[in-house]
Amino acid sequence: MGPHFLRNYFYVPITSFLICSFAVEILRVAAHRLKILDDPSWRKIHQIPTPRLGGLAITLGLISAVFIVPIGELGSLGLWVGLLGALLLGLCDDIWGVHFKQKFCFQIVIGISAYVLGCRILKLDIGVLGDVQLGMFSLPLTVFWFVACMNAINLVDGLDGLCVGIASVSIICLIGLSGNVLLCALLASLVGFWVYNYHPASIFMGDSGSYSLGFLLSFFSIRILQTTEGEFKILPAVLILGLPFLDMFLAVVRRWVNERPIFSADEGHIHHRLLRRDFSVPQVMFLLMSVQIIFCFAAYSLCIGTIWQTLAACLATLGLTYWMAAETFPQLKVRPNHPPT
Repeated sequence: MGPHFLRNYFYVPITSFLICSFAVEILRVAAHRLKILDDPSWRKIHQIPTPRLGGLAITLGLISAVFIVPIGELGSLGLWVGLLGALLLGLCDDIWGVHFKQKFCFQIVIGISAYVLGCRILKLDIGVLGDVQLGMFSLPLTVFWFVACMNAINLVDGLDGLCVGIASVSIICLIGLSGNVLLCALLASLVGFWVYNYHPASIFMGDSGSYSLGFLLSFFSIRILQTTEGEFKILPAVLILGLPFLDMFLAVVRRWVNERPIFSADEGHIHHRLLRRDFSVPQVMFLLMSVQIIFCFAAYSLCIGTIWQTLAACLATLGLTYWMAAETFPQLKVRPNHPPT
C-alpha cells in the first residue's frame, strides 16, 4: 500500500469520522441549550425532543478532508459554494423554519450557482436510444437535477438512521465507480454520525443534513457519471438514488390523487407503511437499505457490468418498483396533515 492509498482510504476517513463524532457531541449539547430541537408529533417516530443539527457535524467531517487532501483533488468551486448554500438553507429551516416556496426558490439558486461554476449536464446518454444534446435545456435540466436530489433525500429522512443508511449505499456505489477521496471522507463522516442517529436516535441530521447530502450526491453523480465527451448517464444516475426518487414520485402522485398540496406532509411514505405492518424501526431501515443496494447494483451493472448482470439487476429493479407502488396505491387515502381529533 502506497502513501496515496493510505491517505485516501485510511487517514482521510479516520479524520472525518473523528471530527464528525466530536462535532456531534458538542452540537447535541448546544442544540439542547439553544432549544434547536425536533419536537414529537402525531406523525413522527421519536417520543422526546431531539437535537437536529447533525447536518452541520456531517459537513464538518467532510471539510476536515481539506487539510489532508491535495488541492488538486478538492473539487471545483461549485462544489463548495453549493454545499455552503444547501447547508445554510437547511440550518435556517432547522432553527427558524422556512416556507416551502422560499426553500424551493433557494434550491433553484443553488442549482444555478453550481451550473454557472461549471457543474453542468450538457448531453444525455440514454443507452440504446443514443445521445441527446440538451442545448438551451442544459440549465433547466441541471437545476432540476439538483432540486430533485435535495428534496428526494429530504423526504426519505423520516426514520432513525434511514437517510444516512440509504445515502451511504449510494456513496459506496459512487466510490466504486470513481474512488473519489472526498466521497470516502463523506462516507466516514456519515458512519461517525450514524453511531448517534441509529435507533433510538440522540440527534437528527435535520434539513441541514438532508439538503447538504442531496446536493453532494447530485454534484458527484454528474461529475462521476459524465463521460469525457460530456454525456451524462442518466439511467445509472437515477438508479443510484432509486429508492429516494421512487418514494418522492409516489408521494407526489399520492398527494395529487388526494387533492392535497404537493409539499404537505403525510404518513404515506414506504417507511410509514412498513411500520404499520409491525416491523421495528431497525428492521425497516435495513430492509429499505437492502432495496437501495439492489438499485445501486443495477446502476453499477449498467456502468461496468456484463449484459447478464445488467439484465438481472434491471429485472430486480422492476420488481422493487412494483412492490413499492403496490404498497402505496391500494391505500391512497392517508391521514391529513393535522392531529386526529
